[in-house]
Amino acid sequence: MSKLQTYYEELAELSEHAPLTLHEVCQYIGWIPTNSEEAGVIARLCNQYGIRTTGDWQVWADNL
Repeated sequence: MSKLQTYYEELAELSEHAPLTLHEVCQYIGWIPTNSEEAGVIARLCNQYGIRTTGDWQVWADNL
């Protein structure tokens, strides 16, 4: 299992208690997107791994 996959699985467990912001997810994995397209990639990965995120990620991504 890759380190990134381990991070996503840990984040999925954390997000069971309360949704995370996309910024929190990015900080946890150690990568901050530089544009909204990259933020969209992270959002899709969150969906893929079952990480619950707040609905404001697009607003955050648009301000990158």
